Amino acid sequence: MLLISAVIIFVHKTPSFYKLHFVSSTIPYHIIFLISFSIFFLLLLFKKISLKDFFILSAPTEIALIYGTYVCDDLHYLFSLFVGLWIIAFGTYLISERHKKINSTMPEKKSRKNKSFSAIALFFILATCIIHFLFGINNLKNETYTDERLWTYGSSNRIEKFWKNVATRDWINTRPSDKPGVTLAIISGAGLIWEKPSDFFHNISDNDALLQMLFIMRLPLLIFGTLMIPVFYWVLQKIYEPKIALISTILIGTSPILLGMSRIINPDALIFIFMPLSLFSYLAYTKKDEQKWLYITGIFLGLSLLTKYISNLLFIFFFISIFTQLLFASKSLNKKEFHSFMARKVVDFLIIIFVSISTFYLLFPGVWLKADRLLIATIWSEAFLPVWKYFATVLFLIIFDLAAFRSQATFWLFSNIQKFKKIILLSVPSLFLFSIFFVVANTYTHMPIFNLEDVLTSPKSFTKTFNVDTLAVFFSGFYALIFAVSPLIFLGALLGIVNSIKDIIKEKITFSTLATWHLLLFVIVYYLGSTFSLVGPIIRYQIIVYPLFYAIAGIGIWMLLKKIFTRSKSKILTKYAPFTLVFLLQFFVLWRVMPFFFSYNSPLLPNEYIVNPKDMGDGNYKTAEFLNSLPNAKKLSIWSDNNGICTLFIGSCSNTNKVSDFSKKPHFDYYVISRGRQSRMTSSILEKVSANPNYFLRLDRLYESPDFIFELTPGDRENNFIRVIPSERVNIYAK
Repeated sequence: MLLISAVIIFVHKTPSFYKLHFVSSTIPYHIIFLISFSIFFLLLLFKKISLKDFFILSAPTEIALIYGTYVCDDLHYLFSLFVGLWIIAFGTYLISERHKKINSTMPEKKSRKNKSFSAIALFFILATCIIHFLFGINNLKNETYTDERLWTYGSSNRIEKFWKNVATRDWINTRPSDKPGVTLAIISGAGLIWEKPSDFFHNISDNDALLQMLFIMRLPLLIFGTLMIPVFYWVLQKIYEPKIALISTILIGTSPILLGMSRIINPDALIFIFMPLSLFSYLAYTKKDEQKWLYITGIFLGLSLLTKYISNLLFIFFFISIFTQLLFASKSLNKKEFHSFMARKVVDFLIIIFVSISTFYLLFPGVWLKADRLLIATIWSEAFLPVWKYFATVLFLIIFDLAAFRSQATFWLFSNIQKFKKIILLSVPSLFLFSIFFVVANTYTHMPIFNLEDVLTSPKSFTKTFNVDTLAVFFSGFYALIFAVSPLIFLGALLGIVNSIKDIIKEKITFSTLATWHLLLFVIVYYLGSTFSLVGPIIRYQIIVYPLFYAIAGIGIWMLLKKIFTRSKSKILTKYAPFTLVFLLQFFVLWRVMPFFFSYNSPLLPNEYIVNPKDMGDGNYKTAEFLNSLPNAKKLSIWSDNNGICTLFIGSCSNTNKVSDFSKKPHFDYYVISRGRQSRMTSSILEKVSANPNYFLRLDRLYESPDFIFELTPGDRENNFIRVIPSERVNIYAK
């Protein structure tokens, strides 16, 4: 009855099957379908039939509905949901059966816990969470950031629209953006209980009310980020020894860059949590060989996909790691062992894909009626599209070889590659170390080879704006990485990388070496991806890399501090001093840069440079506050290259560069300029001057003017400025 009612429904809902229509209404068959399914479910619930029987009996209906939902657009969304949930349930059943078999053949593992250190870890993790939250909430209200308008009070109003569509069951339109940013809509959307961002779209006259709304929408992100700090420790201590994991967690929780990002309503505020945790969980699975870590990896990967499609990179990376793990094996595997290893690892890889896609499906209502969005989330995503055919081909060939030839071809290929094992293993940390030294040398000699700051100033158009070599994109990633962390982290990471090289040379490879190597490989692959796509890896674009770097730094810092403090005869000093020192040094870093966390620059970076020229709007509030304090501010007219300041200014404000808006002199009372917009504005004006010698609007002169009455330098960098210039002190009209 379940099958018959389903077929009758979709046949009568499909116009192309009009010759087969024989009933005037499908409502009775909807009722029959519902009753039939309810009977099936009750039989299963009361154990009258087994799960296996349930799936066998309902499989024909599932097949019919898969075809029905494909050819018919008029089916109720519950049928599409039934199709998706059945596939997820069936996959979960198969995985659970496999899990039972594996557990029955594996001895139970007992872990020993150091209760004394657990208490120390709990104390410092709690302290890190408190500091993270207190610094984060400081001035959380008093700022307007780039792109937040898209998610809150702008015409897009993505978060509010997402929840309105959920409330009205308009599932097809529950796609916040092309990122897709679903996790951001869910978490930040908690603020909708108290605020309604759409109220500010047409009327932003009340700055206090607007800032209060932004505060409420940002707060859930900050709270969520704080609560995830213990999760980082929980996963990391499965990879490294607990003391290294604790130091790495302190570094993550007290990072100015990560804290600054977590205060902004943007998918990047969450991607640096989910994507690294997926990678760390995979390493935990590799070490522990426990099935639960496969599922945890898949869940975090699914959440990453729901945040940004760049997470697809992990599919490729997890697949590559199947082979790189073999390079670290203490002995070479024979054909039988290799086939057994490949069979298990490929299945585990497919489980990760299944769990991640299932997580994506369950939390993204927009997929329920439009299944092709699953493809957009994976192989058809912008990040994955150039390589998916090659990846799918290699995966198919390996699975085919596995099933048909017991991995003989793969074994032969890997055996030949394994001859160069040591060279391959050394190449990753060596390339990373060389890149760091090259970037430092190039920066300290005033960038004679590559101007790395230019790449980060115009990340998507630097090839048009500057004369920059493509290879500069690769090294600019390292520039934005090493100079956006504290000197302590930089030193720790160097020691961690050098230690991995030493272990590989001496062939004393531990899992810590394997984990570090994989993290370094991921960063290199990520930078190569940016290089080939010609997109400068600014801090926001590579925010996922920083937790990985902090994990590597944790190794080096612990190595250094262990040598220093183990010589002490005081047990208390030995136990607490390393973590206290790291915590206090990072606290001092946060204190110095507050509240412009996202504008942090390492003291190691020469003062003439900044690491984050493509800022997110740090300093907009304080600049607008100054302008609003001027006499008769409501009657003043200003021009700003940053729309965020216009949002908060109580007078008249424009950020146009149209000639017609400047035709009447003097049109504006003040000009407001910023370092973050200098490159784009200057190149735009010079382009117009080059095309038309009579072009008279020389806004580029504003950035050279020394006659400003207000200057703000986020991150205490003279070259990172926001300035207010009276119109009478500068001539922007060419003579």
